[in-house]
Amino acid sequence: MSETSFMQKLWSRQVPQLLGTYLAVGFGVLQFVEFMTSRYDFSGVWVDRYLLLWLGLIPAVALLIYYRGVPPSSNSRLGGWKRWLTGLNVGLVVLSACLIAGADAAPVTETVAVIDDAGNSSERVIPASSSVQRIAIFDFSNRLDDSDQDWWGTAYALLLTDDLRQRPEIITTSTISLNTYYDRFSAEQFSDINLATQRRIAERASTDYFVRVDFKVGAEGHEADGALYRTRDGKPVQTLQGASADIYGVVDQLNAQILNYLPLVDELNDLSTDLPVAALLTDKVEALEDYIKGTIAFRKNAGELDAPVSYFRKSLRSDPNCAVCAYALGDKLYGQGKKDSSILLLRLAVRLADVLPEREQYGYKSILFNVQGDYTNLYRLMESFRKVYPYEYYPYQALEYHYEVTYGLDSAIYLMQTAAELSNREQALIRLYRLHRYEASLIKVVPKNVLVSRNYPAKSIYTLKTDDYEKVYELVDELGDYDPELEELYRCYLPIQMIAEGIREEEELKKLEECEDKFTQMGPLMAQLGEMVKAVLTDKHDEAAAIVDEILLNKQSPDQALLFARAYRWTGRYDSAITVLEKELKSQVNHPEILLEYATTLHLQGKSVEAQQALSRALMVWENADENFRSKRIALELAEQIGLEVS
Repeated sequence: MSETSFMQKLWSRQVPQLLGTYLAVGFGVLQFVEFMTSRYDFSGVWVDRYLLLWLGLIPAVALLIYYRGVPPSSNSRLGGWKRWLTGLNVGLVVLSACLIAGADAAPVTETVAVIDDAGNSSERVIPASSSVQRIAIFDFSNRLDDSDQDWWGTAYALLLTDDLRQRPEIITTSTISLNTYYDRFSAEQFSDINLATQRRIAERASTDYFVRVDFKVGAEGHEADGALYRTRDGKPVQTLQGASADIYGVVDQLNAQILNYLPLVDELNDLSTDLPVAALLTDKVEALEDYIKGTIAFRKNAGELDAPVSYFRKSLRSDPNCAVCAYALGDKLYGQGKKDSSILLLRLAVRLADVLPEREQYGYKSILFNVQGDYTNLYRLMESFRKVYPYEYYPYQALEYHYEVTYGLDSAIYLMQTAAELSNREQALIRLYRLHRYEASLIKVVPKNVLVSRNYPAKSIYTLKTDDYEKVYELVDELGDYDPELEELYRCYLPIQMIAEGIREEEELKKLEECEDKFTQMGPLMAQLGEMVKAVLTDKHDEAAAIVDEILLNKQSPDQALLFARAYRWTGRYDSAITVLEKELKSQVNHPEILLEYATTLHLQGKSVEAQQALSRALMVWENADENFRSKRIALELAEQIGLEVS
């Protein structure tokens, strides 16, 4: 048979046309299979199996199309080859599809051991990383040309954020956090931005989805209309619509629509709450309005606290049971230096928050512990938070400095590497840069001069706590390449930092003398600290102790307990040193640096048993500290001197 006649037969029997129809329909089915596996979290092996069946059966389909309607051959043996070939094709493809091994389904939950803030140990079920859904909630846009109603847009976003967070597998990025990205896209905070910009911000925030909704407030109530968008391609995946007499009814409707779309984990149902959104923040619209306006005022001008305080006072007056109102007011009063009033309000907030979902309670308690100076319970609480909600960035941020001080640089780096993997990657990378890692990744998004000048203080502290503390001079030199004025300031402060860490470098004396005018310009307290350190370096310990006496008498004391205690110890005034250290230990029971200085002073007083007890507590904290962590090395040397056995 000639090629031309064969091609004519193919065309006359409609093989290309019908085969094209088969491929087109098959592609549509492929899209459906991909949607179902994504929507209901089925294994991706079903897509692979379908692809093999769809494409592998093309020879059999083509054969059936070619011979359709053709009378069977009179020679049954010759006609049977078509059936055998078709059957062989189908059999091999089906067998091959069945033999494609499906990967083990990723676990949807995992179990972790947790120690709560009371010190009790338990096991908790948490979502596995494959189950976590990250959603960015942008301010809702006002349909009406009425700027007085714009605050509702932030209210909608914050209420929806809290509503969704009742599911442990959902991680939300609130509009407050998202607004910090606006200036990078030349947008004003709390302003309307277009869909493309929202998607780019959602990508920067590493979310899977983002919410874009318009709202209208009128005489008949509230209406909202928008969609849940997939971040990777910007496509709407779920329509969001709501209408109700008040904002709370609309938010609950939108929340239900989002949850209906997301592949939730049934095993986490018992760990979730389903409170109406009115119970999560405040059900009083007047309180809600003042709280939102106070929040916006603070975010737009964090240095001016009078306006936010006024708004938060009014919100708490409108709803005395509003936990977040009491928290916000207490937090801002602390910023104004009104610590006692702040603590009273934060304690009230913690009590009111007792009915809220567990995840929210961590935030209230952590701020109270921090303001009270109860760092032992704060760090224990943050460890529990990190274990139960490992995809939230906040506990990593709160623990970073504690890890560096307690366990060393490598431990802090490992902590923030975990944060970069599980939570806010960009923020964790910025912290890792401070810990001497990932500079190449960061300079793509943050200018090098900004990174160097912003992060020098933290990097210098980390470096001084290692046996390689002399590398701090390299950091100061690098700072000088980008900001000479800032370099001069920190170079003057470096001798004080080093003495505070127990490092005596006699060559720093000359720098102190050169910086006397600079210290005077920085205020009387800095001038006194400079004189005290100069006295220490010249072995005038009585003079140094006298300066400490004056600072403490005038109640000017900065956070320099270790520095003052060492000055007293070097003078031989052990009782004064013990007084300073015991005051600190009341709020920082297991602070290893303070315990080490305490044990050292007790040893010099001849109180060996008490020194061993204090030192053993410090070494217990430092059990997993880095090899080059200088304080642990000094502690081990002291343990050998006082006869403390270390396992």
